[in-house]
Amino acid sequence: MDIRIATPDQNMLLAVSEKHRAAVECIVIDSDIMLAEMSDEVGRADRFKKVLQEQQKSILAPLKEAEERVREMFRRPLELVEDVSKAGRKAIGVWLDEQQAKRQAEQRRLEDLARQERQRLAAEAAEIEKQVWEKASAARAASDEAMAREIEEAGQAQAAEIAAIAAVTVAPIVEAAPKVAGLSARRPWKGRVIDMQKLVEFIAANPVWLDLLEVNQAKLHAQAKALELRLGAVLPGTEPYQETIIARRVS
Repeated sequence: MDIRIATPDQNMLLAVSEKHRAAVECIVIDSDIMLAEMSDEVGRADRFKKVLQEQQKSILAPLKEAEERVREMFRRPLELVEDVSKAGRKAIGVWLDEQQAKRQAEQRRLEDLARQERQRLAAEAAEIEKQVWEKASAARAASDEAMAREIEEAGQAQAAEIAAIAAVTVAPIVEAAPKVAGLSARRPWKGRVIDMQKLVEFIAANPVWLDLLEVNQAKLHAQAKALELRLGAVLPGTEPYQETIIARRVS
């Protein structure tokens, strides 16, 4: 694909543009005559702008046509490989999510088993403590203080052993999925609006979050065009305004 383009001298284009700019800057509108002079100069600038646009279009047209041909050449192949990539990524994501859910369920099961075992050990320690108290009380009732202390010391040693076992009774960490070379997965947190009215009501009560909302400026301009001076009355917090737009026919 061979494209040859003839372009004008940029320095010449800049020189003429600078000439028009200087002419406008020299005019001070202080009378109807100078208003007409400015209007004439704007007309000359607009005519030169039209020439520039036509030259630009004549240069860009073949480039645009060539670009469209190239884009069409690659359009379908790109669509196919993009579909393949999306389908593959979706399948990978589904698989990873399923495995993550299974690992989380297994982790919860193991933690529940560990919790149950700690509870069993705590109950066993409580039962030992009860038996120690009963036996030590019986020994003291029989005036055998030495036996009572012996029973208590043995009970404390047994309770300490059970406490040590309970302290290390924790759920093992479920092994993470093996890594695949060249593949990585992220799960960034994102937010979405599920009830716009609730969100707006909350922000109205908490203006610090106001930057979460954006004004649809195009629709607001459309309402201003329809309502004109009544805009602020219909939509509190807004006001209508007008911008002066100058139009001049370019012959």
